[in-house]
Amino acid sequence: SSPRASDADRASVRSAGFSHAGRQCYAYVLARAGVDAFDWISIQLYEAYSPFAHDVHRRGMDAADAIMVRVRSLAEGYTVSELPLLLDNDSFTSTSTSSSSSSPLSKVEYQVKVPPSKLVVGIANGWADGMKFCKVEPSAVRSAYESTLAEYGEGFLGVMFWTIEEEGKDDGDDSSRLTHSLRSEFENIGLQQLSGEL
Repeated sequence: SSPRASDADRASVRSAGFSHAGRQCYAYVLARAGVDAFDWISIQLYEAYSPFAHDVHRRGMDAADAIMVRVRSLAEGYTVSELPLLLDNDSFTSTSTSSSSSSPLSKVEYQVKVPPSKLVVGIANGWADGMKFCKVEPSAVRSAYESTLAEYGEGFLGVMFWTIEEEGKDDGDDSSRLTHSLRSEFENIGLQQLSGEL
């Protein structure tokens, strides 16, 4: 959604039946394959004009708090309704179904729930402009990790960014590389995906 969107604009979109603001994309895949089919599931906060950017830029939410809204939503679960799925999926479990015997599709509700141990937080590279793409400081990522650990007894699995090709400058100055600043933030708390493998 646009960073210029007001709460009234968002309410209008929701009243038209588009209540999931893109979050239903997880439901389609997870309903068919199940969470255990994946080693990790990313929260892609680096997308242009994302709801995450709206929360940080328009609403003035702290980036760590905005990350935690997404972590909590996935860890505690949210329901996507009106999810069309083919009826031939025996592994799918829904909270309710309503289908016509003449239709190959079933409109169902599905609870999207992902444990923190499978979540990878996706942030923009250092080039993020802080407007179209939300720039997240490594200290905010660490704060969100520590909050996740305190609330759920486990931190999220790691951090990713878009794209490795655009990671830092090729001038030998490692300070421009997001991987180095993330490593500095996490090296003392034992998050192996960040401090041990980068």
